[in-house]
Amino acid sequence: MTVAELVQFCHPERKSCARPWSSGPFTYATNGHILIRVPRLADAPEGNQPLESRPGWTTCLAWFDVEPRCWVGIPEETRPNADDLDDSVDVGDLKFSRRYLRWLRALPSCQIGLNDAGDPARFRFDGGEGLLMPRRW
Repeated sequence: MTVAELVQFCHPERKSCARPWSSGPFTYATNGHILIRVPRLADAPEGNQPLESRPGWTTCLAWFDVEPRCWVGIPEETRPNADDLDDSVDVGDLKFSRRYLRWLRALPSCQIGLNDAGDPARFRFDGGEGLLMPRRW
């Protein structure tokens, strides 16, 4: 994966999420709903002080050490839920944004690890891993 490929996971209008960055052994990208990390890329700038200095950053990273209840493939068919008027898609007993599932489906051999409602789901793929927040409704 390249820095250019990670940009899709960023939020260009949020300063702390506008571009990928490296810290320790990883390069990260996030838009606030999805966080992806890959082995360190030489051309990614070092550090993201506004984000890494937040008290919740360490808590967020701790989710990479939590083994999910189960690992499942990313659904191929992403039809809206019958009772939903938004773009949520059921994966197990959780709902996720159809857009983010489409992004994950494009990653090689991607699987999503389901946790409890309200907790981030982990995902893993050939070349990296990440966290995705489920929908709350």
